[in-house]
Amino acid sequence: MATKASERDELDRSAAPGPIVLETKLTRPPVRAEYVPRRDLVEALGEGATRALTVLVAPPGFGKTTLLAAWSADRAARVAWLSLDDDDNDPVRFFLHIVASLRTVEPDLVALAPTAHSAPGASPLAPLLNELAAVEQELALVLDDYHLITNDHIHEGITYLVEHLPR
Repeated sequence: MATKASERDELDRSAAPGPIVLETKLTRPPVRAEYVPRRDLVEALGEGATRALTVLVAPPGFGKTTLLAAWSADRAARVAWLSLDDDDNDPVRFFLHIVASLRTVEPDLVALAPTAHSAPGASPLAPLLNELAAVEQELALVLDDYHLITNDHIHEGITYLVEHLPR
């Protein structure tokens, strides 16, 4: 009897849902009607988009999110958006949301986000990179409020992604 109960408990744990994707984190904020266009900054972001990584830095309240929203609304390429907060310092949650964000512009992605049980030594991000290599259209990923991320494993994962991005 004790064996059946422990087997049932193990099945219940394995069937437990993982982290849930919060869909509102994947939505680009709207550009408000009172937005003052900053064409020079939007143009500079466009030039930066030709590189693997562009970092937008300014003090709080200077309009980074608004500028990124305006830039992404004007882009011919598809732009995946992810709004980050302190809770995203969990690597599983972070990369789950990255994959979900990318799926908003590339719904056929089947790569799974790395899990807490990903094999050490091999990058759990390799399947995602392989799938992105097969994508023919340009796409961009905005990580809004990345400064809130303090987890070194996440920084290492982002570094790995940037260093191995397909053309």
